[in-house]
Amino acid sequence: MEPMSIVSLAGACLTLVVRTTRDLNDIAAKFHKMEQMVRLLVAQLNTITTTLAQLERWLNGQPDLGSDVSGALVGAIEACITVVNELAGFVARLKGGWLSSRLLWIWDEGQFAQYQRALDSQITALGLFLNVILLTPLHVANGAAIAALIQLGADTCARDETDQVPLHRLAADGLLAGVDAVLAAGSSPVDAQNKARQTPLHLACQNDHHDVAHALLRAGAYVNAADRDGLRPLHYLARHGRPPLVRLLRDANADVEAQALHLSRPLHDAARTGCPAVVEALLAASADTEATTDDGSTPLHLAVAATNDAAATVAALLAARANVAAETSKNEQPLHLALRRGSVAVAALLLQHGADANARLRDGTVPLIQACSSTAAAQNTLSTVEILLAHGADPSATNCPGASPLSAACSRPELASDLVRLLVANGASPRHQDFRALWRNGKLSIWEKRAAHAIMTEAAVPELRKSEVEWLMVAR
Repeated sequence: MEPMSIVSLAGACLTLVVRTTRDLNDIAAKFHKMEQMVRLLVAQLNTITTTLAQLERWLNGQPDLGSDVSGALVGAIEACITVVNELAGFVARLKGGWLSSRLLWIWDEGQFAQYQRALDSQITALGLFLNVILLTPLHVANGAAIAALIQLGADTCARDETDQVPLHRLAADGLLAGVDAVLAAGSSPVDAQNKARQTPLHLACQNDHHDVAHALLRAGAYVNAADRDGLRPLHYLARHGRPPLVRLLRDANADVEAQALHLSRPLHDAARTGCPAVVEALLAASADTEATTDDGSTPLHLAVAATNDAAATVAALLAARANVAAETSKNEQPLHLALRRGSVAVAALLLQHGADANARLRDGTVPLIQACSSTAAAQNTLSTVEILLAHGADPSATNCPGASPLSAACSRPELASDLVRLLVANGASPRHQDFRALWRNGKLSIWEKRAAHAIMTEAAVPELRKSEVEWLMVAR
């Protein structure tokens, strides 16, 4: 045989050897991977064994379970039995088959992965009972029962889907005995944070649980802990609490000037939600009445817009000498905000404490123009205009676009004649723009237009005393 032929044959042999070696290495790697998968299955089964043993210990100490709990637990255990039975059948087929069938089954990575996922689901379901349902008594039972559950292995640091530990939920529900038992166990951090970075003290304050907050503070809870929006427990109290709890936090060195999102302080929050008693408690702790948020609002601005007890909250701040002339970044004073809301009582309070009845907004609008443009109830609008006029409001003031109280009154869909009569009686001088506004107003009835026209004509200068038809033509 020629040398080249032998070289060719040797090359073919070498190729075969290399390919076979590679395939054998692949098989070895495959078996190694399958061995790892089998070991993982064994570890998962061991986890289920441990979880079931802990559940069994707990169940032995329970005289009775609610129907919901027992039904859910039975369902979880039966599902686990089904999955493990399928795995047991798979193992039996492996052990009882011929070599070729064993290799075929072992080679099926997808089957192993499927069992791993199924076992993971069962571990999660059973773990839920151990770390959540098992801990449910920690939220409803008395202190002795909670202590017993903790001794049985209930995890006081277990977290739910919002990252809350049992101490969060106990504090939120105001269960002092449960809080004391968990704190006595010493394993749950008193300042544990949930996904919103709230501590148990935040939730106790949010729900006004004085005794629970006191217990947490005694255990070392940080009184100035900030949630993800920078809100401290005192902010929560300012929105939801009562004065005694405010004093408790103040005595624990809570920062009454702590700033949260938008530079909001506890006094801002108390004013915004209309909590006069809490406002007074914060003022007693020397809270600053002139502190501003990022838009320049003081507590008085926010109190004016409060949905609850606005007048009482405003009165509390005025008693502490809050500045009635403070302006936001939009040049709005508290009186402007009160008029926007149509609040007669609050507007009267502010005027009685020195609010300027002629204070101007950025576009020159004065309070009287605001009041005449208000969509508040008719009686409220008339009362507000009367109060403003009584406190020196200028009935002839105009803003930058040229509007006046009279033109604002003439542009309303109703009440125009009553407002015109009131303004003219207090010295308003009708202008060309006022007559045009009246006759361009398509929402006002013809009878009210005529009444308002007659009142303004009587007070107008001679050159403006035109007939209704003339003004109607000019207005077009």
